[in-house]
Amino acid sequence: MSEHTSDNVLVQKIAADTQSRVDEVHALAKAEVADIERETKKQIAVLQSEATRQLKKKQNQLAVVGASKARQAANIALQTAKRIAINDAFATAFAELSAMSADEYVAFFTKHIATILPSGSEVVKVLAPASRIDESKTIMKSALAVETDITPSVNIKAGLVIETVDGVFDVTLERLMSEKRSTLEIEVVREVMSE
Repeated sequence: MSEHTSDNVLVQKIAADTQSRVDEVHALAKAEVADIERETKKQIAVLQSEATRQLKKKQNQLAVVGASKARQAANIALQTAKRIAINDAFATAFAELSAMSADEYVAFFTKHIATILPSGSEVVKVLAPASRIDESKTIMKSALAVETDITPSVNIKAGLVIETVDGVFDVTLERLMSEKRSTLEIEVVREVMSE
């Protein structure tokens, strides 16, 4: 064998060994890349699943919060509507009571004065609406058997403020209604809710 042939065989052997080693390294690298790809895909799937779960959870939470806010807004609107209806009912009742006929007005306030003022009260001054001076005189005479001058007041819409030596007695429609309002509101709400 010639030296040239033996160099050729050696080169081929080295080339074959190198190629074999390159193929092994390449196969190992491919296997490692495949493992890394599988692990990466698994991790991506886990992350996607977790992200989907978190998104669903967030969507559900936002839906609950949104529904809660909507219920709260509806309740506030309902309470506001009820309050407006109650206020309107009281304003209407006040206007109707203020506009009673003279006989109804006298009977209404005579009854209330008789229950509020102590019998035998010494009257010093009486304030009443300017438009109800005559009725107020009749009320004082009927309820307390007192004839007195009545001082007109622009601040009183209906009823009387009676000053006695024992104190001041407010028998105005405003005070009577404000005293009974909380009880009457319950009745109005019951009436509204039953409809």
